[in-house]
Amino acid sequence: VYLRARIWHFLAEPPDRRSSLKTEDTKRYRQHLEQLLFEPQSGLPNTLGQQAQEQWSNLSPMDVEGVFGLYRLAVEFLGKSRELPPDSLLQRKQQLVEAALRLALQAPHLPPTKALSAWRAIRETAAMLLDLRADSTSTWWQDAVHQLDDAAEKIAQLDPRVPTASSCADLAELLLFRARALPKDNRKEVQLSQQRSKAWLSRARQLLEQAAIRDDRLRTRLDLIERNLNRLV
Repeated sequence: VYLRARIWHFLAEPPDRRSSLKTEDTKRYRQHLEQLLFEPQSGLPNTLGQQAQEQWSNLSPMDVEGVFGLYRLAVEFLGKSRELPPDSLLQRKQQLVEAALRLALQAPHLPPTKALSAWRAIRETAAMLLDLRADSTSTWWQDAVHQLDDAAEKIAQLDPRVPTASSCADLAELLLFRARALPKDNRKEVQLSQQRSKAWLSRARQLLEQAAIRDDRLRTRLDLIERNLNRLV
């Protein structure tokens, strides 16, 4: 399903001079993709997402990546949409996040043998929320980050071997955005997000130091997150 969606997404791009596709062709593929992702009964927020939930315990890490790849593709699709009114666009984003989060929140309950699949779900959801960081002032986005942080911490406690430095950096950055976006008078939640961001940042640094390959780009990113956290104090 994910590969089919990627192909349709590619074919739905506006044709350039080198393309043999016509404008009506791209519109047709765009309609195919929209139906697959957003059709009220069978799309991601409903039947397609529910099928993933029902088969969750049997999914391999690659399956998990494919499932969440659909969610991220849907976010990318919405980012290019010029036809939906703002309210409908926001509603679709919220529905996607809620559907993806339902899967991610099941991850800590998977058996230990599925630890990699569980963390892959956390990683992909974090990446999806980062793609939607322009909506960080929305309550649904802030709540999703908070819930994802709780699920990620449970998995990291159950099996400290599965988190990666880059995914810990994603979580640290998400919580930084949350701390920035929260109302300033909600000091307790702001401080909690700062503390949780620092915890994931510390984990990311430890994992980076233990890595066999030097990653200067990630190190620079972690330094930037830390500087921005310090500015919030």
